[in-house]
Amino acid sequence: MPDVELLKYSSREGASNLQDKEDRQTVCPSRRRSCALVNTPSPCVNKAVCHIQELKRKLESWWQLTGQHLRSDGRNINSNMLGLTSADGKDDGLPKELCIEGIGLFLGGGFTLFADPSNGMNILRKETMDVLMEVAYLIDRLEADRQDAKESLRKERQTRERLGKKISSLALWKLQEFPVVVQNEHEACIRDICELKWHLRQKKETLEQVKDKVAHTQVLHRRLNEDIDFVKKHGPLVKEKLELEDDFMTKIKAAQVEADDTFAKTTENLKKMERDLKEEDDALHREKKKLAKDLDRLQHRLKKKEVEYEELQCSWVELNHKVTNMEEAVSEMVDLCNGLNQQIPKLDEQQSNLQNEVELLENEIEKERVKMDRIKKNTAELQNQISEIRQAGDTKVAELEAHLSKGRKELMALREETQEQELEIEDYTTKINQSEMATKQLQVDMKRIQQKIGQNERARDKAQEHLVPVMALHCSIKANLKDLEQLTFIEEQSNRNVTEKLKKEIMVEMKAIAILKKNISAAIVEFNKEKMRTDEEREDIQSEFEKVSSATATLEMEVKELRKLYSDKTEQAENLKIEVSNVQTAQQNCSNDLQEKRTAKLQSVNAVKELFNNVSGRYEDVKSRIGELQSISKGYREESDKMEKTAKALPTIIEELQSICEGVQYKHERALDIMTIIQHDITNCEERTIHKTEAHEILFPKRHTAMLEIKADLREALQENARLAHEYRNLQKDLMIAKREAVCVFDQKNRAEVSFQERKQLSLLQKRMHKAMVKYFNHRSLHSQAELAYFQSLSNANNQKITTVQEELSKAIQRLSAFLLSLTDDSTTTGDGANKQSNPDASGLSGEMPAVQIAL
Repeated sequence: MPDVELLKYSSREGASNLQDKEDRQTVCPSRRRSCALVNTPSPCVNKAVCHIQELKRKLESWWQLTGQHLRSDGRNINSNMLGLTSADGKDDGLPKELCIEGIGLFLGGGFTLFADPSNGMNILRKETMDVLMEVAYLIDRLEADRQDAKESLRKERQTRERLGKKISSLALWKLQEFPVVVQNEHEACIRDICELKWHLRQKKETLEQVKDKVAHTQVLHRRLNEDIDFVKKHGPLVKEKLELEDDFMTKIKAAQVEADDTFAKTTENLKKMERDLKEEDDALHREKKKLAKDLDRLQHRLKKKEVEYEELQCSWVELNHKVTNMEEAVSEMVDLCNGLNQQIPKLDEQQSNLQNEVELLENEIEKERVKMDRIKKNTAELQNQISEIRQAGDTKVAELEAHLSKGRKELMALREETQEQELEIEDYTTKINQSEMATKQLQVDMKRIQQKIGQNERARDKAQEHLVPVMALHCSIKANLKDLEQLTFIEEQSNRNVTEKLKKEIMVEMKAIAILKKNISAAIVEFNKEKMRTDEEREDIQSEFEKVSSATATLEMEVKELRKLYSDKTEQAENLKIEVSNVQTAQQNCSNDLQEKRTAKLQSVNAVKELFNNVSGRYEDVKSRIGELQSISKGYREESDKMEKTAKALPTIIEELQSICEGVQYKHERALDIMTIIQHDITNCEERTIHKTEAHEILFPKRHTAMLEIKADLREALQENARLAHEYRNLQKDLMIAKREAVCVFDQKNRAEVSFQERKQLSLLQKRMHKAMVKYFNHRSLHSQAELAYFQSLSNANNQKITTVQEELSKAIQRLSAFLLSLTDDSTTTGDGANKQSNPDASGLSGEMPAVQIAL
């Protein structure tokens, strides 16, 4: 039997065990210090108990065998002392390795155990049995402690899992509730903003429609006014012109009829004078009566003309427009009248010739027929000349009227084109102003979106500060990253849509500007053509188109103003381009900032991923280490199985006992090691439990207070959130009310401005109308005075002509009377009576002949 020593917690053992403990700590981590029995399930403990029981049985069988052997040898041991001797036989008093403290076994360094055969065996048996019982008791207690520790560990794990679930649920609740409220408010804001934008768009569309309708009605009103003005201007003038022409034609026809009548009467009188001279007196009397009637008729006509003249003056007083074109027509008609007046002296000369022929009838009776033929030829030629002159005058008048109508039409077309261009320019200015307002609103919306993004980022940062666990942080960061990516994507889409809309509007405006340029260039080309035409016509008829030249000058001024407006519009378009470029740069800066934020968030995510990868790598290393330890434990088990097989295979009992002793010794050493390890583990567990309880006692109130503070903060945050939501709703209502009031004020302002502009235009038009009326009445007074002077001069000329005709008629009558007196061969008495009769007749003719006024 090997040298054994009973020990219980020897001091030397402590140092060796500390060294073993340090070696094990170097191999295993601190939390893996416990032995395999502690970490193994209960079947391993049962197996250890079975091994101990087998060891008990073997020891009992060995004690029985040794007792029988000692009895057979008959050894008598007289001493009841227990001692130790060295293998050399030396006894130096106390052994070097003797340290009995309680019950334990220890291998002596070269010492052997000696005792009384009977008592020693019993004592050893008792001690070994006590040791084994104590080992079994300790194993049972360790098993119970293990089960308690397992149960407590399970409870701790359950509490940890429960707390983790609670924390994760709280974190998820935070992550869900706060962003949900913020998202709801954000969606409500977006909805309200969309509604406001929709209302504003509707208002803008209605305003544009109303403006278009107003512009259309204004254009129609202007056209109607122009048509009415044109009708008012030119209708009475045309009527007057036609009436005057009719009057002139009637006068000319009357003059022709009179000339024909006089010519026929003179021819008849000449024919009758050959037949009967007495009938000539009657014819002369009849002619006198007829002339008196003609004079009465002419006077009646003159009175009618005077009445018509007064009516025309009254009609001219009631007229409200200019009579510029009529002056040209009147001048043409005056020329025609002058031509006719020039032809009247010819007729007078012919009449004087006829009278001279009548005077020379005494000597040229035979030649009268020839003269009558000549007179007929002359009258035919005169009629032909009169018809030709009339046709030429009619053609000239028609050409002038056609030319004037063309000029008027061209002027009206140019005015309509200028008005349409002005309306188009006004529309384009309104569109440009609307685009500027839209760009400003977009800038404001971008600022609001940036502010909301900043607020969302602050809220996210606050939420991240409250999150403690790494997984919750990871989840929240993922969720926030997804939300931010969605928001950035949505914002990018909105920005792209806004930029596309701006580009489309800019393209539309550029197209409109190009169309304006084309229209203006076409208008300029047409204007140049018209100017060339007007210049050519001006060279031909400068006197007739002075007003047209003034109109072209005004059109040139308007074209210059249009060019100035076009230059202003081009400058405004360039300013709009600059503003669009600024907006694009701001958008690029915003996108760059968002990209930088995104990269920062991606870097943080990558860092978290790297930490997760490191943790997963450590977890895999631990797993691999556990696998290695499991493989080592399997190897040890296989070796133990092999050792048991070899121990069973030994033939002899000694070899079996030696192997058993070695196994026992080995198991005893293992048991000691296990005991020490278990004791250290128990102490460590106790220390850990103490530290945990202390830490729990220290940290639990702190965490409890922190949790209460967090709950209070959450409640306060919820209350603040509700208060802010209520305030936001109130502010939103106030904002809606303010916007409605602003819209109403804007509508009232627009209406006031429109009414003010209309009144201003009306006042300007009234002023212009007043000035035009003053000019018109002045011009009309001058024109009427000129016409009165002209008619007075015509009446004086007619009076002079009538007096001359009367004088010539009186002379002709005297000559006829003298001729008749010379022809008669009566007596002196009869001659005296005839002279007396002729003289009273002449005196009667000279006295009764009234003043004749002929108006042509």
